Amino acid sequence: MVERERELTNGEREPKLDKNAAKPADFSMNEGGEDILDGSSSKDIPVNESWIPEPVEDEGSSNEAEDTSPQKDDTATPKEKIPPRARRRAVWKTGGTEISIVVTGSFGETEDGREYLTIEGNNALIPADEVEFLGDSEDAGAEEGGAGNGGGSGKDTAAGADSEGEEDDETGEDLGSVEEYTQGMTPEECAAFMKQYADGKKIKKLTTVEIDKIVEKIKNVQTNDEMERELDRLQRYVRLTKKIADDKTYESYIKELEEIKGEIDIIKQREKATSFAEKIVKHYKSYEGSDVREEKVRSLEHLAELIMDSEEDKWRTNGSLELINKEGEFIPAHFLAWIRSRILFYDSFSPDAEINLFSEISIPTIYRSITFSEIVGTSRYFMKREKTVEGVYVKEDRVLRADSYKYGKDEEYNHLKDECLNEVWLFGKNHNNDVNYRLIMGQAKAVNETLAKVNYGNEFTMNRKRLLWILKLPGVEGEDVKKLMESPDLGEINQGMVGKIVRRALLAYSFLPDEEMFNKVLGDEGIKAFYDSVIKQSFSREIKALEKIKEEKFMLENPGKKPTAEDIRVDIFGADKKNFLDYVNQGDPNDPSYFKRPLNISEEYLDNLIANRREFALRSLSHKYFNTKKEFIDFKEWDNNVKNKEMPFSRLNIYSQNKKEQTLIDLTRKAIRDGISAAEHLSEKQEIDRDYGETWAFKFTYWTGISAYNDTDAIGFDKWSNILNTKEYRIRQASGGRGVYGMDDTVYGIERLGLNLWQALKVKKEGGRGFDTPLIKLLQGSSDPNEINLSSLEDFDFQGNAQRQFTVEHVSNAFQLLDFLINKHGMNFSQFLKKDYSGRLIIDKDKAEEIVKKGVWHDLRYAYDMPAFLWDDKTRGWWREEGRDKDGKRVRRLRFGDKTTKEFMFNKEIREMGMYERADTKAIMEQKEENTYVARDIFAYLIGKELYYHRKWRVGQERWSSYEIRMIKEFFGEWGLEIQEVVKNGFRDVEIKAPFFTNEEWEKHIAPLGKVTYKRLLAEELSYSGGVGVASFAVGTTKAFFKYIFSSS
Repeated sequence: MVERERELTNGEREPKLDKNAAKPADFSMNEGGEDILDGSSSKDIPVNESWIPEPVEDEGSSNEAEDTSPQKDDTATPKEKIPPRARRRAVWKTGGTEISIVVTGSFGETEDGREYLTIEGNNALIPADEVEFLGDSEDAGAEEGGAGNGGGSGKDTAAGADSEGEEDDETGEDLGSVEEYTQGMTPEECAAFMKQYADGKKIKKLTTVEIDKIVEKIKNVQTNDEMERELDRLQRYVRLTKKIADDKTYESYIKELEEIKGEIDIIKQREKATSFAEKIVKHYKSYEGSDVREEKVRSLEHLAELIMDSEEDKWRTNGSLELINKEGEFIPAHFLAWIRSRILFYDSFSPDAEINLFSEISIPTIYRSITFSEIVGTSRYFMKREKTVEGVYVKEDRVLRADSYKYGKDEEYNHLKDECLNEVWLFGKNHNNDVNYRLIMGQAKAVNETLAKVNYGNEFTMNRKRLLWILKLPGVEGEDVKKLMESPDLGEINQGMVGKIVRRALLAYSFLPDEEMFNKVLGDEGIKAFYDSVIKQSFSREIKALEKIKEEKFMLENPGKKPTAEDIRVDIFGADKKNFLDYVNQGDPNDPSYFKRPLNISEEYLDNLIANRREFALRSLSHKYFNTKKEFIDFKEWDNNVKNKEMPFSRLNIYSQNKKEQTLIDLTRKAIRDGISAAEHLSEKQEIDRDYGETWAFKFTYWTGISAYNDTDAIGFDKWSNILNTKEYRIRQASGGRGVYGMDDTVYGIERLGLNLWQALKVKKEGGRGFDTPLIKLLQGSSDPNEINLSSLEDFDFQGNAQRQFTVEHVSNAFQLLDFLINKHGMNFSQFLKKDYSGRLIIDKDKAEEIVKKGVWHDLRYAYDMPAFLWDDKTRGWWREEGRDKDGKRVRRLRFGDKTTKEFMFNKEIREMGMYERADTKAIMEQKEENTYVARDIFAYLIGKELYYHRKWRVGQERWSSYEIRMIKEFFGEWGLEIQEVVKNGFRDVEIKAPFFTNEEWEKHIAPLGKVTYKRLLAEELSYSGGVGVASFAVGTTKAFFKYIFSSS
């Protein structure tokens, strides 16, 4: 192998030339039939030293052009080369377009049977069968200006074209010659450009199409969210144009656009943005440089390069999240981070509208956008680019490098594609579920229907690639993404950083009202950072004012020097404590508004608050977000005489009121993020992990019931709260005459009618024997409901169709029961009692079954027995206890602790009804596990309470007689829990093998609750006097009554 070196003009030595370097990759087809430059799939064309023209001997006397003719080489394969040719004018016919060129040599036939020619000026190779020569062979060296007086190849114009450039037939614009377009390109780049030259000629006209659309949208923008979307698109377009056109003007445009994005007034922002966008269009249309070209994406690396063109510096080489490093290596973790950044962007400006991330996420090219849908749907976009040979070529007597690549499928890249696809799809579902739920959460019927809709697809519990996969999401640092790409098997992947953040944030929101558990979720470092964040955000105005003072002082002391963020940072807990204290105490006498009035905090008191960040944070929060006008007027939280008064942690519960300010919700979310950063010791680079993970969790909180359960004031604005906090809601409805609350005798028995998704769903741990763990405890990582352990995550499985069954069985029927409890006063058994033709009281079976069997009993059975909840498993939750304050006023204090699921939902009366103590009951109900059924207990309780309700003497209220009660009992005695066919005297008959309620169950459990035991009824009837007694013991009634007594006994 012959090697040469040549000296560059700047004194540096050029790398040695490899004559056997591979030529530019051939055009080939991928599996989808798309043409790509693929050196691996095409036949490699052997290139010998004739590809590299002999260097001109610098003897000061030679005035001839450089000889670029092919030289004889014994290593040429597989056929002999075609004899060298002189320069020829020709037309290259490609892609339906004719391009004028000059060819200077041939490289012979190759294994694919095609001959390749050299384009003068850049040595790119093109297939000879696509070239039509114009005239005979001739030495055009002097005629075409091929040689310069100083030696070398000189700069030639493309023959057959106007030396001043080509003209666009449609626009008449001067588009420049082919050589001008290909100036400085490598052979590979030139070949790619030539293939797309038909589009490239008109790129200048087409580039303004997308931005013209943006201008029109900006003119009609009505909201800040819409404006943010369009300005983002405009900004990415400007960055892209700056990169491709290499126009320094765009640097000032980018700065101007940042200022426009900071404009608060939407009208002014729209005016500025419209003017700015039109200026960009005008500037680009007047641009006189060469037209930019649209590159064809052939690999994930190419895709990353396009992203880097249009994104901010942190995504570019040497940036904190560089997609391709200076060695040219693609970084998959950062590509995934970019996808997540776009997800967060579109989620943040459309929090209350559905989004389609498959079309929203896109990569702008110069005249179109590549959507995420196209990215994951095009196989070549996830091909891998690999360098095959570091080749060189000569242009204008200069040695240049032309790396040769091959492109092919890569299993790890496909795993990365699957990861991106899953994240985009499932996050979009989570976002849209959140939007659809919050839109209607104030309407009970709509909540029921929407929950059925969002859970019916079972997207998050169908298999392990759903919720378990979310809890294992990888972070941008470490080996998380690498392990995922090597093996997407979840069983081999540990808990990733984003997954751990999702888990911690979910628990933080689940236990937001519970201070003890909230502290455990964030840990010591996290809770301190959380409180610090609350304080800083509450005093953000004051801190910004102090920063401004610092900035002015710095610039005064350091003329011409711009301060850094660290130079003006304000530490209100340390170095700047005194300045902060003076600032908030002086107030503004010219501005009587709340935030400008003096606070009168003593230095000693501030020191105490700094030492107790909890109190400082909660008082700061109260300072900024007072609940009532009276609280505003009487605000004394900073007075020294109340410094020992502990502030309630409930201030931080963003789910407890329906009128919480959005800024308070944002403040709490930001503080939780800061707490997670401290707890996980996240770097600045990992902030995207933190924000992404917290957003995943927050989007879950409404449509999975976390928000409704944490409505500790039972406001009921989120109507699911009425299911999850039934007793407190009914008590609230009863106070102050707010509204209907149903039969008062049942208010205190049913604490809660339902569970949220995290409390209700059961999972089976890897290697476990059954579905014996509530999902919330799996998140906690401990069998102890009062502990948190996030060090590891156990793999788990859901029962089939878990989401769907949860809503179809439990939630929908719980809403039916809520309607029954609140809007009806019991089952009204008297409705199915009627008189026959002789005047006897009988049971209307059809009406009875409609009211009882198809109504309440059906709803109870499906809501509680079908899901087979873990009733005796202890979990953590809240309740209220009645007591009295220091003034003797009755209050309902909020309490937190662990109880069994049954204890959280039902009072002692229901839990001790004993409706499953019968041996035949257990067998008939096919009970496989102890204590998995409660429906009969609740049903018996409701019957007993209704009997009691209708035995009271109340004006205007129906009171049931002992005979009516006997008939009601008869109905349940004739309702078969189990029936069988028997043959008597040759006739087939059906008899009840086991009644729904036996006499023993009735007298032992139901009758005492309703105060209708036979003894009580007998004593009551015998004690009657006057007309009442006579009426009670009318003919027939007495006989029936004693029959009832003896049958019961």
